[in-house]
Amino acid sequence: MSWHLARRSGERGLLLLVGVDVAALAVSAHQAGYRVHVVDVFGDRECRAFTERSLSIVEQVSGRSCGRFEAVFSPEALLNLAEKLARDYSYDGVILSSGLEDSPESLSRLEDIAPLLGNTRQAISGVRDRKRFHESLSRLGIHGPMTLSASNVVEAKEAAQQLGYPVVLKPNVGFGGANIHRALNEEELVRITEKRNDGFLVQQYVEGVAASTSLIATQDHSVAVTVNRQILGVASLGAPGAFAYCGNIVPHDDSEKVNSRCRKVSEKVVEAFGLVGSNGVDLVIDHSGQPWVIEVNPRFQGTLECVETVLGANLVEAHLAASLRNRLPKLGKAKGYCVRLILYSREPSLVPDLRQFSWVRDIPIPGVIVERNEPLCSVVATGDRAGPALLKSAELGEAVYSSLQRLECL
Repeated sequence: MSWHLARRSGERGLLLLVGVDVAALAVSAHQAGYRVHVVDVFGDRECRAFTERSLSIVEQVSGRSCGRFEAVFSPEALLNLAEKLARDYSYDGVILSSGLEDSPESLSRLEDIAPLLGNTRQAISGVRDRKRFHESLSRLGIHGPMTLSASNVVEAKEAAQQLGYPVVLKPNVGFGGANIHRALNEEELVRITEKRNDGFLVQQYVEGVAASTSLIATQDHSVAVTVNRQILGVASLGAPGAFAYCGNIVPHDDSEKVNSRCRKVSEKVVEAFGLVGSNGVDLVIDHSGQPWVIEVNPRFQGTLECVETVLGANLVEAHLAASLRNRLPKLGKAKGYCVRLILYSREPSLVPDLRQFSWVRDIPIPGVIVERNEPLCSVVATGDRAGPALLKSAELGEAVYSSLQRLECL
């Protein structure tokens, strides 16, 4: 049964959603009228109310640790689960969340299951080759940090001398700000890189405000639907690193002049690389108001619920209209503000039933143990202004932390 036949006959298309963080995507797809199966990492509870079948890398068990993300996650593990489901079901299409965009082999195996609804494997690989991507930005006349490759500490030192300190050290493959470090001098650079021989990037550090743009694109045109403020590396949220993704404020509360620059440069990038459907562009806005493009996320982003909330729209519907039917949806201007904070466990903690809090997302099962600096859950808050909405979300986060039972050791 093809996708288009399924829709014309009035049947509900069956979608397979794959990625690390799929709860908001599952809700959106369900509300858009599709049947939903999910493959993810942690098996968050609220996601299951909107799915017919689901498989997760981590089998959460009360009284046991959920483990550490870096130890349990791999694209291979997600793909194995997706292929297991595909042995019993025929899918109309696959929609991506985070986790597989840097694995061309995984994307190829997904295409064997069902069509990727959105960007092709080739288009995704084109923007995720970070060094070539930044070389392309330069040719397009778009501001982006100079980026060099290194395979060991000697090459990293040479690259840093060329770029000038401080520099940012990034893995070739990764997402969510994991394993990204800033080195202020050679001593710090050596400490970070001396045991690494797997290849990494040395990047010019751009000081400014972390932001992103959420876009919908057809084959011919793209539109930035919101500019967002990124929240990174907040120690009070248990963040595991200075660049760890801790959520977002939608929309970004900046001048229209600055936001317009962000929209224009993001649309130019998405169109130049031939991307379709839902895409995100990560930016740093420097002190002069100039946006610098850091990377592109050619799939659904962590801003999904917040963007849908302020626009009063369904982004899965918009994504499919743009990528399958080459139609840009009519979306209004943002009304109010929505904040999502990602909470990481401050200490090894036993988690109660977080369904007692209506504003908590990504909910683990009661009684599991979440390790220090590992993802715990998310909280979502809204408001008429950005500041009060952020303050409210922080207060909600503290309510969650207060509900945890902290363990001395595991």
